[in-house]
Amino acid sequence: MHTRFLESIAMRTLIIILVVSLFCNHFTYSNESDSLRSFDSKIQLLHWLDSSSQSLNSTNLSSYVDVIEYSLDSLTNDQTIHFLSRALNYSEEEELSTPKIYYRLAEEYYSKMAYDSTIFYADKLLALSKKAEPRHLALALEVKASSLLRTQNYAAVSDLLAQNKEFLINQFPNNYLYIFNLLLYSYMVTSRYDDVIRESQEAIELAQKIGDYTSIILLRNKIAAAHKNNKNYETARRYLLQSLKIVEEHPDQSSEVYVNFDLGLLYRDLGNLDSAIIYTKKAISLMTPLNKNNYLVQLATFYADNGQYNETKHLLDSIDVSKLFDHTAQGEFLYAKGIMLEGFGSNNLAIAALDSALVLRSGAPREIVRLKQALSRLKQKTGGYNEALELYKQADIIEDSLFSLEKQKVIAKLEAQHQLSEKEKEIYELETTATRNQILLISAIGLVVLLALIAFLSIRSYKLKRKANEILSIKNKSLKTLRERENQLAEATIHAKERQLATMAMAAHEKNSLLQDLEQKVSLLEKKLNNELTPDFKDLKKTISNSFSIDDSWENFHHHFQDVHPLFFENLKQINASLSNDDLKLSAYLKIGMSNKEIASVIHLTVGSVKTKVNRLKKKLEMGPDDNLRNFMFNNN
Repeated sequence: MHTRFLESIAMRTLIIILVVSLFCNHFTYSNESDSLRSFDSKIQLLHWLDSSSQSLNSTNLSSYVDVIEYSLDSLTNDQTIHFLSRALNYSEEEELSTPKIYYRLAEEYYSKMAYDSTIFYADKLLALSKKAEPRHLALALEVKASSLLRTQNYAAVSDLLAQNKEFLINQFPNNYLYIFNLLLYSYMVTSRYDDVIRESQEAIELAQKIGDYTSIILLRNKIAAAHKNNKNYETARRYLLQSLKIVEEHPDQSSEVYVNFDLGLLYRDLGNLDSAIIYTKKAISLMTPLNKNNYLVQLATFYADNGQYNETKHLLDSIDVSKLFDHTAQGEFLYAKGIMLEGFGSNNLAIAALDSALVLRSGAPREIVRLKQALSRLKQKTGGYNEALELYKQADIIEDSLFSLEKQKVIAKLEAQHQLSEKEKEIYELETTATRNQILLISAIGLVVLLALIAFLSIRSYKLKRKANEILSIKNKSLKTLRERENQLAEATIHAKERQLATMAMAAHEKNSLLQDLEQKVSLLEKKLNNELTPDFKDLKKTISNSFSIDDSWENFHHHFQDVHPLFFENLKQINASLSNDDLKLSAYLKIGMSNKEIASVIHLTVGSVKTKVNRLKKKLEMGPDDNLRNFMFNNN
């Protein structure tokens, strides 16, 4: 017992000497290079760890592990794992319980991205939870959850959090929120968007309670992403803009990066690439150079899609491709490059880049749609019309989340051809054998087999064609229904805009009528009052006169009308090029369904005068007395 005590004192004294020595070396040899001082210290450390691992015992084991932990910055992952493994071997041989070793090994393997080993050692630590330090347990749960997520074991992440929820919330709520964010990520990957929205509120309340605003932002970003994937774009935008306000009140650079970048992605999905570029550039400006690569790639795709090819090239040239480790970033890089090359007219090089991107993004349906559409466009430019059509069909089928009927048809045809080929091969062999041996019986059997096979294949081919036709018919009906819905929506949109145009015209009329009444009353007052006020009345009348907006109202009306019916006026002028502005204005009012009375009130005429104008317009448009001008205008697009 006394010997072990002396050994323990000696070990601890040696640790102190080592630490002091390393500290002194850092300041004593100030004229030497940093690399040489670091090398000397590391040599001493490695020598000490190696020699000490040969004489481990139950007394000095804990101190040995402490030295390894204190020296992590001086050791590589492999060196740390090597010395920890020696400590673990001794611990297990002597049946000692040393939870800290399992914790450190789990952390080191996670740093090496060896996720299966991380999970193994984290489970070893959790099995000794009563003897382990609570802080180590919380951190081990983090790396295990992250490893489960990276190995796509999503259900296990949920189970792990449920089993340790009470422990984490009571003692380590920040670690709980970290793992909960991983759980939400697993929901997003498996398209459980409603679960993200429903389950996040409790976690947000916890984050607010402990003042963890970084977690609040991360949780809100997940909710926004879920709403975006559910096509609730406005709700998603509202969440992200509110998150920006939270960042302003509680500044956090990393959170500001996340929110701005997610806003960029949202505006990209909305088709507003200018805003997408602004927010993404803001996110990148807040980042360190080391972390910018993947974000720069995303910005490059925005520039490319926005037709800013020089900016795309400049950005791509600045990216270190060797540091793009994941397929997502590599695929986006190639996509941006392909679109840029297309913009510069290098269509064949663009196709090669997009083909490579398609291979890398094969697991992302939305990206497949985008890439196939771009390839279809390029194939059409280079004369590959059949390939272009096929790519477009494939993209359309994926986007509509329907089964590929064309693909099924091709597969069925290939299967039938394959079976036919196999049977024909058998028949050929039978016929060859019959011919070679000149045996009538074998020839007869071959003929019977041939007829039977032809009948079988004919029936099967008929069934396959009938089934394919039925499926195609269902697809055509679905497409017809979709087109009808699109037409209904387009008509509803046009009607709404036409109502807006009528409202605009009437509003302009009301304003001008009010101004006319006011002008008349001012004139009456001017006559009644003395001459001293005459200059003031003149100024007032001038102000009222300048406020009339008949011409401006028509210009605004004309502008909005052109948005709704871009070819309307052009078609009228093809019939009669001498139509006046009044004729065009009357035609527009008839087009949007305004009655004669409403038109009369807008252009300040009587209803009878409007009818006269309508009859004159019919003559200019070469219409007979029995022709209906309103129907003509309604059908003129």
